[in-house]
Amino acid sequence: MKKKFLLICLAVTCVFNLAACGKRKDIKMEMPSATASSAIDNTLQEELVKFVGTDLVKANQKRQDAVNIYNNYFKASSSDASQDDLFAKLTTEALPKYDEYIKDIEALTYTSKEVTELKNLYLESAKYQRDAIQQVINSITNKDETILDKATEDISKSKEALKKYEDKLKEICEKNEIIINGDFQMKDYKASPSDAK
Repeated sequence: MKKKFLLICLAVTCVFNLAACGKRKDIKMEMPSATASSAIDNTLQEELVKFVGTDLVKANQKRQDAVNIYNNYFKASSSDASQDDLFAKLTTEALPKYDEYIKDIEALTYTSKEVTELKNLYLESAKYQRDAIQQVINSITNKDETILDKATEDISKSKEALKKYEDKLKEICEKNEIIINGDFQMKDYKASPSDAK
């Protein structure tokens, strides 16, 4: 039974890893030259470039630290004596780091309505992902695989919110002549606890 439960958790881990808050690969943004249309809102451009190019990059280190702790738990062998220590780190380190990450994003303020809207979409995705981590911890703690359904649902909601964020970002960039260099990486992988049965 314990082996089956671990396999189910591993299936959810695969989904979580691939959702991974829509990892971006080499995203850089450029504002148009000074000769561009004067109708473009310079404040919006500057705030957007700061949000995506600086603020999120800085905040994402805490998220990455939390996700690494989470992933290390599932990489450990079920016979590994350190698995209990790794599980303790899920609750004492991973969740607190993820909570710090969310607080860092919440603390970001912008005068531009569009950038604030983008931040809120990104934050929504992050909160769903944090809830998914909590649900997996609850599932392991209670040895209840049905809780994983909620984790899978939260991951799906996180991906939906991230897709809205990416679509809105592209729309704002096009409208304001901001160039995005690089591509978003959104893996479209669907798995459920039943995959592990």
